[in-house]
Amino acid sequence: MKKSHLSIFCLIMILSIPTQTQTKKPWQYPDFLPRWDVPYVPTPQEVVDAMLDMATVKSTDILYDLGCGDGRIVITAAKRFGTKGIGIDIDPERIAECHTNAATAKVEDLVMFLERDLFEADIREASVVTLYLLSSVNLKLRPKLFTDLKPGTRIVSHDFSMGDWSWDQKKELYANGKNHYVYFWILPANVTGSWKLYPPKYFSQKPNTLIIEQKFQKIQGKFHTDKSIITVEDAHMLGDQIEFMVRQQRKKETQLWFFTGKVKGHIMTGEVRLNPSAGKGNSSRSYKWRAERDPATRKPLETKSPNWDWKARPNYISR
Repeated sequence: MKKSHLSIFCLIMILSIPTQTQTKKPWQYPDFLPRWDVPYVPTPQEVVDAMLDMATVKSTDILYDLGCGDGRIVITAAKRFGTKGIGIDIDPERIAECHTNAATAKVEDLVMFLERDLFEADIREASVVTLYLLSSVNLKLRPKLFTDLKPGTRIVSHDFSMGDWSWDQKKELYANGKNHYVYFWILPANVTGSWKLYPPKYFSQKPNTLIIEQKFQKIQGKFHTDKSIITVEDAHMLGDQIEFMVRQQRKKETQLWFFTGKVKGHIMTGEVRLNPSAGKGNSSRSYKWRAERDPATRKPLETKSPNWDWKARPNYISR
């Protein structure tokens, strides 16, 4: 090779070598790959009906379906019960399908479909929430449910539970050639902390301090009186309703006091009744009671872990 030819060849090779200042183009998500963390899998109609029945959906409810897919749950609730419903999905194709299905079912006046990220959607007015996501997504959604929803809101999920938040009801059914599971919860009020309880004078002459610890709908507590500490028995929450029993020793006699009440913020009010077998004439009477909580002692039932980076992949849909 002649010297001139060699020089030209070397120049071409040098120019073809990429320099450090060159940058790669950002990676683009291919159109043929799915963009959603939860694939679109329709819920069988038998399961839809079971979910609505388990949640005892009524015409007075407002139902939110998070990850609504083709809208079949809110549409079915509207057709069966006249329930107002809002379906939320991040996939515009699914939302368009929802509108078509609602028009076909002639329930457009009862349902609404929003193209939203379910983690950022406003769900505060819901009385029923339906889900068909994944267990991991349910866990990330849990803090929002406890923060945004009112105590007593009914939550029902197809196939996937809520981790250590134990379900209130569970049902198994067979549809489309496989077993399906429906899980149901009633969102409990938060009753954690220190309460000053004012029982009837027949029970106690002075207010008592009631300390309550809570894990979701399960609670335990202790009465702190001037003379003793009494453990609360058979305590549980059902939405904003609380029930518990207190076993009291008085004059060599065991008295069982049954408390029922309703929670509203930092106030509890209700009735207490003495066990008829130990009442001696007082068993037929019920007494009013009231409790006030020290707001500083309230603890959250659910908090979002700082390790949850759901905004990095916010796209969750279902059905």
